[in-house]
Amino acid sequence: MPNKIDEVDFTLLTLLRKNCRMSLTEMAKDLGITVPAIKYRIQKLEQNGIIKKYSAIIDYEKLGYGIIAFVGINIDPTKRKQIMEKILELDEIIELYEITGEYDVMAKIVTKDIHSLREFLTFKLGGIEGITKTYTIVIVKEFDIDNRRNKQWKSIK
Repeated sequence: MPNKIDEVDFTLLTLLRKNCRMSLTEMAKDLGITVPAIKYRIQKLEQNGIIKKYSAIIDYEKLGYGIIAFVGINIDPTKRKQIMEKILELDEIIELYEITGEYDVMAKIVTKDIHSLREFLTFKLGGIEGITKTYTIVIVKEFDIDNRRNKQWKSIK
């Protein structure tokens, strides 16, 4: 059964998604409630598993990773467990999803350059027995959706 949250919790989650290091005082001011109320709400959201973790968004380009890409991966279903264990060991993968559609798994990867992308696809990923097909999409621009102009979620009628 899904957890129910109110508008204050939803706004609090939005603030945390944009900046999880925002102080409780700033959040309380933005929401018009007390710091203890903010702390209580955050604890409840954590206890209910709505907030899974806090993390940093990394600018990989500034670290020298010039290629960010999505890789769709098809796997032999009879070797799924072994294949997934090997895929999870690959350092280039920064996000991994089981998906529906043409591919079984979607990975978001980072590599230093086109040469290291080729090495990853050909030897690291391609070297895993049971991967039957891959499809790579290189990201050319990433948009910061938290800073979009229209911050309201509008329903389509």
